[in-house]
Amino acid sequence: MSGNGLTVNVKRGFGAKYGGAVRGHHLTSSQDVSDSFRSVAIDPPLGIKMFSRNEMDRTCTRSFFQLNIRLNMYWAAVEQLHAGLNIWDITGVCLESTYVDNFPFAFEFFNKWAAELDPVTAGGGFSIFHEGLDSSDTNEFRESTFGRAIKTNKERYSAITNAYSGQGALMDDLEAAIEGNVKQRVIQKGFNDASWRIVPGNYERFITQIDPETTSEGVWRVKDH
Repeated sequence: MSGNGLTVNVKRGFGAKYGGAVRGHHLTSSQDVSDSFRSVAIDPPLGIKMFSRNEMDRTCTRSFFQLNIRLNMYWAAVEQLHAGLNIWDITGVCLESTYVDNFPFAFEFFNKWAAELDPVTAGGGFSIFHEGLDSSDTNEFRESTFGRAIKTNKERYSAITNAYSGQGALMDDLEAAIEGNVKQRVIQKGFNDASWRIVPGNYERFITQIDPETTSEGVWRVKDH
């Protein structure tokens, strides 16, 4: 059943599980999570009740995640909150390394905001500045300049990041960039600043930056991260 079908036909509320695309920063199709969940999870239409969860599984043990586990845990928390997911189901292996690898802040931030879904009763909001180089966006990155907009076009990713290289954008693993998010979590050897169908703007909850494209400039690899 589609999202519209659920909101029309399910009257007492429903639960949803989402995995994969929000288990690592800038994985393929992570924007789809936001598009499919935000409209019913955050400030939902009158009468709609939804709860949702995502799994951490053993992704935290993968080489890509271990490149900078604190950074990856932070973005995993942020991307889930942006989509409106309110239960983060953490595997024991990940929990056991929380204080060893020093990332309790990721869980604390998630727990603070996961239940704040109603702007009337919420204890505030957040706007985390972010610019995602979404290679599927042909308005922002015209095919005449950056090449054909297909997921497997590695040259397009390179062309996009090259345009922002003065601001630090890079592609560490072009081969992984063209894969789906499940495979990316296993094989990716570095961070990619351009990807396919990723969240292009800020990660937000009840606070929206005014005219971000004209009032700020994206930077990447700050302090080599």
